[in-house]
Amino acid sequence: MTKPPLGNKTISWEPPPQHLTLPSNHVHIWKADISPSQKTCHHCEKLLSADEHARARQFKFPQHQQAFITARGILRLILSRYLNTPPQSLIFEQGPHGKPALTFPSAPSISFNVSHSHHLALYAVTLENDVGIDIEYHRSTLNLPGLIQRICSTQEKSILASLSPVEQKKGFFTCWTQKEAYVKAIGKGITIPLETITVSLPRSNSIELGELGNKNQEVSMWSLSEIAVDSDYSAALAIKDMNCRCRYWEWSLDKHE
Repeated sequence: MTKPPLGNKTISWEPPPQHLTLPSNHVHIWKADISPSQKTCHHCEKLLSADEHARARQFKFPQHQQAFITARGILRLILSRYLNTPPQSLIFEQGPHGKPALTFPSAPSISFNVSHSHHLALYAVTLENDVGIDIEYHRSTLNLPGLIQRICSTQEKSILASLSPVEQKKGFFTCWTQKEAYVKAIGKGITIPLETITVSLPRSNSIELGELGNKNQEVSMWSLSEIAVDSDYSAALAIKDMNCRCRYWEWSLDKHE
Protein backbone atom coordinates (compact mmCIF):
# COMPACT_ATOMS: atom_id res chain seq x y z
CA MET A 1 0.00 0.00 0.00
CA THR A 2 1.15 3.55 -0.58
CA LYS A 3 0.50 6.66 1.41
CA PRO A 4 0.00 10.00 -0.31
CA PRO A 5 3.10 12.20 -0.28
CA LEU A 6 1.20 15.39 0.41
CA GLY A 7 -1.88 16.59 2.18
CA ASN A 8 -5.07 17.11 0.22
CA LYS A 9 -6.74 19.87 2.24
CA THR A 10 -4.41 22.84 2.60
CA ILE A 11 -2.76 23.79 -0.64
CA SER A 12 -1.48 27.29 -1.19
CA TRP A 13 -1.28 28.15 -4.89
CA GLU A 14 1.44 30.78 -5.15
CA PRO A 15 2.88 32.93 -7.93
CA PRO A 16 6.14 31.30 -9.03
CA PRO A 17 9.48 32.96 -8.35
CA GLN A 18 11.33 34.68 -11.16
CA HIS A 19 14.01 31.99 -11.15
CA LEU A 20 12.72 28.45 -10.84
CA THR A 21 14.76 25.54 -9.52
CA LEU A 22 13.60 21.93 -9.64
CA PRO A 23 15.44 19.59 -7.22
CA SER A 24 15.52 15.92 -8.13
CA ASN A 25 13.03 14.84 -5.46
CA HIS A 26 10.48 17.58 -6.13
CA VAL A 27 7.41 17.88 -8.32
CA HIS A 28 6.01 21.25 -9.29
CA ILE A 29 2.27 21.40 -9.88
CA TRP A 30 0.89 24.31 -11.89
CA LYS A 31 -2.71 25.46 -12.10
CA ALA A 32 -3.88 27.58 -15.02
CA ASP A 33 -7.18 29.18 -15.99
CA ILE A 34 -7.98 28.22 -19.59
CA SER A 35 -11.46 29.73 -19.70
CA PRO A 36 -12.29 31.34 -23.07
CA SER A 37 -10.02 34.31 -23.70
CA GLN A 38 -9.12 35.58 -27.15
CA LYS A 39 -6.00 37.26 -25.78
CA THR A 40 -4.67 34.11 -24.12
CA CYS A 41 -5.61 31.81 -26.99
CA HIS A 42 -4.04 34.12 -29.59
CA HIS A 43 -0.83 34.34 -27.59
CA CYS A 44 -0.64 30.56 -27.16
CA GLU A 45 -1.59 29.82 -30.77
CA LYS A 46 1.60 31.49 -31.99
CA LEU A 47 3.70 29.07 -29.94
CA LEU A 48 2.36 25.78 -31.31
CA SER A 49 3.87 23.49 -33.91
CA ALA A 50 2.14 22.49 -37.14
CA ASP A 51 1.32 19.14 -35.59
CA GLU A 52 -0.31 20.79 -32.60
CA HIS A 53 -2.38 23.03 -34.86
CA ALA A 54 -3.52 19.93 -36.75
CA ARG A 55 -4.53 18.26 -33.50
CA ALA A 56 -6.49 21.36 -32.45
CA ARG A 57 -8.46 21.26 -35.73
CA GLN A 58 -9.60 17.72 -34.94
CA PHE A 59 -11.84 19.03 -32.16
CA LYS A 60 -15.39 19.55 -33.38
CA PHE A 61 -16.35 22.53 -31.25
CA PRO A 62 -14.47 25.87 -31.18
CA GLN A 63 -14.39 25.99 -27.37
CA HIS A 64 -12.61 22.63 -27.28
CA GLN A 65 -10.12 23.79 -29.92
CA GLN A 66 -9.46 26.90 -27.86
CA ALA A 67 -8.99 24.91 -24.66
CA PHE A 68 -6.45 22.61 -26.33
CA ILE A 69 -4.52 25.52 -27.87
CA THR A 70 -4.42 27.43 -24.57
CA ALA A 71 -3.46 24.41 -22.46
CA ARG A 72 -0.75 23.37 -24.89
CA GLY A 73 0.65 26.87 -25.23
CA ILE A 74 0.86 27.28 -21.45
CA LEU A 75 2.67 23.93 -21.26
CA ARG A 76 5.32 25.32 -23.62
CA LEU A 77 5.60 28.53 -21.62
CA ILE A 78 5.98 26.64 -18.33
CA LEU A 79 8.59 24.18 -19.61
CA SER A 80 10.56 26.95 -21.30
CA ARG A 81 11.11 28.55 -17.89
CA TYR A 82 12.88 25.45 -16.60
CA LEU A 83 14.84 24.92 -19.82
CA ASN A 84 15.79 28.55 -20.59
CA THR A 85 14.64 27.86 -24.12
CA PRO A 86 12.11 29.77 -26.28
CA PRO A 87 8.73 28.02 -26.00
CA GLN A 88 8.41 27.76 -29.79
CA SER A 89 11.62 25.70 -30.01
CA LEU A 90 10.44 22.81 -27.82
CA ILE A 91 9.88 19.55 -29.68
CA PHE A 92 7.57 16.85 -28.34
CA GLU A 93 6.89 13.28 -29.24
CA GLN A 94 4.00 11.06 -28.23
CA GLY A 95 4.44 7.61 -26.77
CA PRO A 96 2.59 4.61 -28.22
CA HIS A 97 -0.43 5.41 -26.04
CA GLY A 98 -0.33 9.19 -26.40
CA LYS A 99 1.79 10.31 -23.45
CA PRO A 100 3.85 13.37 -24.49
CA ALA A 101 7.58 13.68 -23.86
CA LEU A 102 10.26 16.21 -24.75
CA THR A 103 12.77 15.34 -27.45
CA PHE A 104 14.34 18.81 -27.65
CA PRO A 105 16.03 19.97 -25.59
CA SER A 106 17.01 16.58 -24.19
CA ALA A 107 18.67 17.86 -21.01
CA PRO A 108 17.83 18.29 -18.24
CA SER A 109 15.65 15.20 -18.27
CA ILE A 110 12.30 16.77 -17.44
CA SER A 111 9.21 14.61 -17.02
CA PHE A 112 5.80 16.22 -17.18
CA ASN A 113 2.13 15.55 -17.55
CA VAL A 114 -0.91 17.66 -18.41
CA SER A 115 -4.64 17.48 -17.81
CA HIS A 116 -7.42 19.95 -18.48
CA SER A 117 -11.14 19.95 -17.90
CA HIS A 118 -13.69 22.72 -18.44
CA HIS A 119 -11.89 25.95 -17.45
CA LEU A 120 -8.86 24.63 -15.56
CA ALA A 121 -5.60 22.93 -16.50
CA LEU A 122 -3.03 21.24 -14.28
CA TYR A 123 0.62 20.53 -15.08
CA ALA A 124 3.06 18.33 -13.19
CA VAL A 125 6.79 18.87 -13.77
CA THR A 126 9.57 16.78 -12.24
CA LEU A 127 13.00 15.34 -13.04
CA GLU A 128 13.59 11.78 -14.28
CA ASN A 129 10.46 10.32 -12.73
CA ASP A 130 7.20 8.81 -13.94
CA VAL A 131 4.40 11.25 -13.19
CA GLY A 132 0.74 11.59 -14.11
CA ILE A 133 -1.90 14.19 -13.29
CA ASP A 134 -5.64 14.34 -13.84
CA ILE A 135 -8.41 16.89 -13.29
CA GLU A 136 -12.14 16.40 -13.83
CA TYR A 137 -14.94 18.95 -13.75
CA HIS A 138 -18.08 17.92 -11.85
CA ARG A 139 -20.47 18.11 -14.78
CA SER A 140 -24.17 18.53 -13.90
CA THR A 141 -25.08 16.07 -16.68
CA LEU A 142 -22.89 13.35 -15.19
CA ASN A 143 -24.32 9.82 -15.37
CA LEU A 144 -22.83 8.82 -12.04
CA PRO A 145 -24.35 5.30 -11.77
CA GLY A 146 -23.17 4.43 -15.28
CA LEU A 147 -19.66 5.72 -14.65
CA ILE A 148 -19.38 3.84 -11.37
CA GLN A 149 -20.32 0.62 -13.15
CA ARG A 150 -17.80 1.23 -15.93
CA ILE A 151 -14.84 2.60 -13.98
CA CYS A 152 -14.93 1.20 -10.45
CA SER A 153 -13.76 -2.17 -9.18
CA THR A 154 -16.00 -4.49 -7.16
CA GLN A 155 -14.48 -3.26 -3.89
CA GLU A 156 -14.95 0.40 -4.84
CA LYS A 157 -18.57 -0.15 -5.89
CA SER A 158 -19.31 -1.70 -2.51
CA ILE A 159 -17.81 1.27 -0.64
CA LEU A 160 -19.51 3.89 -2.82
CA ALA A 161 -22.91 2.18 -2.49
CA SER A 162 -22.75 2.71 1.29
CA LEU A 163 -22.25 6.48 1.03
CA SER A 164 -24.68 9.38 0.89
CA PRO A 165 -25.23 10.92 -2.58
CA VAL A 166 -22.87 13.81 -1.82
CA GLU A 167 -20.16 11.53 -0.41
CA GLN A 168 -20.64 9.07 -3.25
CA LYS A 169 -20.02 11.74 -5.87
CA LYS A 170 -16.89 12.97 -4.10
CA GLY A 171 -15.67 9.41 -3.58
CA PHE A 172 -16.21 8.53 -7.22
CA PHE A 173 -14.23 11.52 -8.48
CA THR A 174 -11.45 10.76 -6.00
CA CYS A 175 -11.34 7.24 -7.38
CA TRP A 176 -11.59 8.26 -11.05
CA THR A 177 -8.94 10.98 -11.04
CA GLN A 178 -6.40 8.83 -9.19
CA LYS A 179 -6.84 5.95 -11.64
CA GLU A 180 -6.49 8.31 -14.60
CA ALA A 181 -3.39 9.91 -13.09
CA TYR A 182 -1.81 6.49 -12.57
CA VAL A 183 -2.44 5.12 -16.08
CA LYS A 184 -1.14 8.40 -17.50
CA ALA A 185 1.98 8.16 -15.34
CA ILE A 186 2.88 4.72 -16.68
CA GLY A 187 2.03 5.76 -20.24
CA LYS A 188 -0.58 3.06 -20.80
CA GLY A 189 -3.66 5.25 -21.16
CA ILE A 190 -6.89 3.46 -22.05
CA THR A 191 -5.12 0.12 -22.63
CA ILE A 192 -5.59 -0.67 -18.92
CA PRO A 193 -9.28 -1.06 -17.99
CA LEU A 194 -9.86 1.22 -15.02
CA GLU A 195 -12.05 -1.33 -13.25
CA THR A 196 -8.98 -3.58 -12.88
CA ILE A 197 -7.33 -0.96 -10.64
CA THR A 198 -8.47 -0.52 -7.04
CA VAL A 199 -7.82 2.57 -4.95
CA SER A 200 -9.06 2.18 -1.43
CA LEU A 201 -11.55 4.77 -0.27
CA PRO A 202 -11.47 4.89 3.53
CA ARG A 203 -13.65 7.29 5.50
CA SER A 204 -10.61 9.46 6.11
CA ASN A 205 -9.03 11.49 3.34
CA SER A 206 -5.92 9.36 3.05
CA ILE A 207 -5.92 7.30 -0.12
CA GLU A 208 -4.08 4.07 -0.74
CA LEU A 209 -3.35 2.11 -3.87
CA GLY A 210 -4.81 -1.36 -3.67
CA GLU A 211 -4.31 -3.37 -6.85
CA LEU A 212 -2.92 -2.42 -10.23
CA GLY A 213 -4.16 -3.61 -13.58
CA ASN A 214 -0.53 -4.07 -14.67
CA LYS A 215 0.87 -6.66 -12.28
CA ASN A 216 4.43 -5.83 -13.38
CA GLN A 217 4.22 -2.49 -11.60
CA GLU A 218 5.54 -2.40 -8.03
CA VAL A 219 2.69 -1.02 -5.92
CA SER A 220 4.92 0.05 -3.04
CA MET A 221 6.84 2.45 -5.30
CA TRP A 222 3.81 4.56 -6.21
CA SER A 223 2.17 7.47 -4.41
CA LEU A 224 -1.32 8.71 -5.21
CA SER A 225 -2.77 11.89 -3.77
CA GLU A 226 -5.67 14.24 -4.15
CA ILE A 227 -5.02 17.82 -5.21
CA ALA A 228 -7.37 20.46 -3.82
CA VAL A 229 -8.17 22.73 -6.75
CA ASP A 230 -11.74 24.04 -6.61
CA SER A 231 -15.06 22.86 -5.18
CA ASP A 232 -16.34 22.06 -8.69
CA TYR A 233 -13.31 19.96 -9.63
CA SER A 234 -11.45 16.88 -8.46
CA ALA A 235 -7.79 16.26 -9.24
CA ALA A 236 -5.04 13.78 -8.45
CA LEU A 237 -1.31 13.20 -8.81
CA ALA A 238 0.46 9.88 -9.34
CA ILE A 239 4.23 9.70 -9.03
CA LYS A 240 6.74 6.89 -8.72
CA ASP A 241 8.44 8.39 -5.70
CA MET A 242 7.45 7.82 -2.09
CA ASN A 243 9.42 10.80 -0.81
CA CYS A 244 8.68 13.55 -3.29
CA ARG A 245 8.01 17.10 -2.19
CA CYS A 246 5.47 19.29 -3.94
CA ARG A 247 5.25 22.99 -4.74
CA TYR A 248 2.13 24.58 -6.15
CA TRP A 249 2.30 27.44 -8.64
CA GLU A 250 -0.54 29.42 -10.19
CA TRP A 251 -0.08 30.46 -13.80
CA SER A 252 -1.01 33.94 -15.03
CA LEU A 253 -0.37 34.98 -18.61
CA ASP A 254 -0.02 38.66 -17.70
CA LYS A 255 2.93 37.75 -15.45
CA HIS A 256 4.58 35.26 -17.78
CA GLU A 257 4.09 36.35 -21.38
